[in-house]
Amino acid sequence: MTLRPLQLVIALGLAGIFPAIAQSTHVEDDSLDAAWAKTYAKDCGSAMKHPCPPSTNGYENEFNGDRRLPELLRRSLPQRESWWVNGYAGSALVSSIVQQFIGVPGDLIVDEDRYVTASGCVPRDCGDGGMLWIDTAEQPATVVFIAHGAIEGFKDAGDHLWLYTSKPMNFEALPTDLLRSLDRWHKSTVSRYDPQHITLATLVQPNGRMHDLTYDMLSYKQNAPQFHPAGAKQ
Repeated sequence: MTLRPLQLVIALGLAGIFPAIAQSTHVEDDSLDAAWAKTYAKDCGSAMKHPCPPSTNGYENEFNGDRRLPELLRRSLPQRESWWVNGYAGSALVSSIVQQFIGVPGDLIVDEDRYVTASGCVPRDCGDGGMLWIDTAEQPATVVFIAHGAIEGFKDAGDHLWLYTSKPMNFEALPTDLLRSLDRWHKSTVSRYDPQHITLATLVQPNGRMHDLTYDMLSYKQNAPQFHPAGAKQ
């Protein structure tokens, strides 16, 4: 079939328009890439360093206010919680409380140019604290939110540690770098806030399945003979 001149002009015009429409509707999805978080953090070298120099506390307020953080949390942490409601009725999405638990800045550091750790506590309630750990080298980024709060209803019952993961994890083989950061954060609260007296820990998988542990089960890996600091002779 031979196109008439007018038909040819229209056809060529449409051919030029459709690719432009396709390009204009493409939105770059940066919520899966968390490398931007490193720009706010200060280098601590390795999570084996404790404590980090005071100059390595990072820019946590700016990090907490970055528009990309809520979307990263929403995509990474689908679980719900009911142990800390503070204004919510019944329960809340875990992703919605993270920024409150680091609302009073602690440290924002990056280890090995990869692992970002942000810590802090709830404004006007530093008995409730949190730590956000991000493996920025993975895509989508692996995100773990850890929070602690007093066990209510029992005098001197201690604290409950909650761990929410963005992907299924074996509680007997958690990432070594995560455990190092957890240990460093746990120790830092002794001098900064009320010490954590953790008597129970619960790991919550993305599908909501829970595993109850003790803190010793989470820290054994740091103290095992095969656990060596980065660069140490083995």
